[in-house]
Amino acid sequence: MVFFWVMEALPMAITSLIPIFAFPLLGVMSSSAVCSAYVTETILLFLGGLVVAVAVEHSNLHKRIALFVILHIAMMIPIVDAVLKELYKTVEMKDLEHLRTDDRTTKQYAEEEEALSPKYTPEITLTKYGENIYNPEETNVLYKEDIKEHVTEIPEEKPKTSESVDFKTLKTMYFLGVAYSANVGGTGSLTGTGPNLVVKGVLDNSFEHPTGLNFGTWLAFNVPGVILCTLCCCIWLQFFFIGFGSRSKLPETTKEKEEKVKQLIKDQYKSLGRISFHESSVLTIFVTLVLLWMLRDPGFFPGWAYLVQMNFPNITIGDAVPAILATVFLFIIPCEPNFWPSARYKDGPSRGCLTWREVHEKIPWGVILLLGGGFAMAKGCNESGLSVFIGEKLKFIGSLSPSFSVLIISISTALATEVASNTATASILMPIMKELALKMCINPLYLMLPAGVCCSYAFMLPIATPPNAVVYGAAGGDMKASVMIKAGIVMNILCVLIINIMANTLGEAMFHFGEMPSWANSTSTQHYFEICLNNSLGIDL
Repeated sequence: MVFFWVMEALPMAITSLIPIFAFPLLGVMSSSAVCSAYVTETILLFLGGLVVAVAVEHSNLHKRIALFVILHIAMMIPIVDAVLKELYKTVEMKDLEHLRTDDRTTKQYAEEEEALSPKYTPEITLTKYGENIYNPEETNVLYKEDIKEHVTEIPEEKPKTSESVDFKTLKTMYFLGVAYSANVGGTGSLTGTGPNLVVKGVLDNSFEHPTGLNFGTWLAFNVPGVILCTLCCCIWLQFFFIGFGSRSKLPETTKEKEEKVKQLIKDQYKSLGRISFHESSVLTIFVTLVLLWMLRDPGFFPGWAYLVQMNFPNITIGDAVPAILATVFLFIIPCEPNFWPSARYKDGPSRGCLTWREVHEKIPWGVILLLGGGFAMAKGCNESGLSVFIGEKLKFIGSLSPSFSVLIISISTALATEVASNTATASILMPIMKELALKMCINPLYLMLPAGVCCSYAFMLPIATPPNAVVYGAAGGDMKASVMIKAGIVMNILCVLIINIMANTLGEAMFHFGEMPSWANSTSTQHYFEICLNNSLGIDL
């Protein structure tokens, strides 16, 4: 399975199904036990998060949020003019003093201008009115009907000096910023990426008692690291591509150009109109879901799950409960109820905020199978004793200090995930990290959390993560793999150092990494727990 996942000899989802027939036929596990690993609470939690994400996109809420953020935060940078020209590639209305009133056509006028400056041949972007060439399915609502005859093409400005950076370099910098931010941002929440869920899934399957790792505690531990990594990414990419201060190679811009770009974004934001009932419903459900996740069992005060357990002592509630609850409500609540003033569906019932068609088409079902295959393999490693065997081979790590062990594991994981699927890498390593931590008599989270996060720190190769592959393809040949490697290797180093610092400071304060927790005393791990307890008491077994 590892070989097939790395080489992609088969589709990754199909490779993930191998344990269903391999483990029973090889005498590792019964088929019912294997199949149960493919539908766990962790997988349903992931599914619920994906459904809510699809609903946000389906309601168009993501555009409103994106434009709001760009308008109020990102437009402060002094290079918005270059961003506009390279990323939007749109047309702009000529100033009124340049409008022609004679009988010459626009084509004749353009030819005359070209003749006046023969050394500069502009690259014309032929964009039809109302069409966004980056996404033809979306409408570009920048101009009114009464002025569209004055719309003309704008050539891309060439750098004024040899010291100024070209637009291809800026494009590479921005695209890498998007990819790296997506990789880092996925580590911030429990449902952000597959490896996070693998960590929780392996813990839940290995220990009978709650481990203290949930949506809220994951946010509290990882969000500060995400902020630091994103800040380092911003500083490093600017230093690598354009420099700072007097050495900066940014193209010149003016306050007038910045205001034009800001007005363009404002026009796009206003074109969305007032927030619809559909958008407000999805936003309400999304915010409620996040609050339910965070307040289920916050740790520093009793959460709402504790109130349920007071009435039903034998019932435990996990993060999948609010996720599926939100999913059901997305199908129940109408997107445009008949009583709403702007409703278009006057006859018959309104469709829900989400329909099965959107879920069926947009949910990455292969990733769910990949998670299930990882959990099944982790189960098989435990049942067969493979995790213990590999842990014995790695016992030399136990002779090192725990903090140095975490650093070595983080570096190894970050390198491994450059050539293998993030989720597959986590599925392979998490059972081994758990066994190794038990042998070292430390909290399993101390090794599993940094290693799980480092599974998303793949910045060097286009094939390393989906965000890397997407931006590499979107660059259209302007981005070289060698540039991504040079920029990515420093990002790898910075992010690995940051997660190790967070683990030894904030992580230690939150989870007490240096000691064996009481929840580790489960049926399958009782032997390790007793050995560690006796060692702490000075009893030699």
